[in-house]
Amino acid sequence: MRNIKHKILNLAIKHLFKGFNEDDIIRFDKQDFIYKGNKMSKGEVDNMIKTLQLLDNNDGYNYLLNEMEYKAQEALFYKSTNEEDLIFSRASLYLIASLRKRKNQLLEDYKTWIQQKNIKSN
Repeated sequence: MRNIKHKILNLAIKHLFKGFNEDDIIRFDKQDFIYKGNKMSKGEVDNMIKTLQLLDNNDGYNYLLNEMEYKAQEALFYKSTNEEDLIFSRASLYLIASLRKRKNQLLEDYKTWIQQKNIKSN
């Protein structure tokens, strides 16, 4: 009974706060990029990758990420006074690392996708 109540509560909260599910993120299924349950067109994929490459080459963006990482580490190691400070600082570092990792993963997936498209057209 407790499990059922928990599931109902989760569904209600998800609906109230417009929760995300797997279809709301971009994924690469080794053949196509999928977003919101739909296969992305070549133009959509190319546009996404161009934007990610701009971020990758944008010194200002990278400087800001480095500064955010420094501030989070500073808060974690020197300024934290309680558990909440530690948790928030660690969550900030996780978010920064996740942004970098996901951007790099999408760029790698794009390379694979392009290779597959070239093989099919030959």
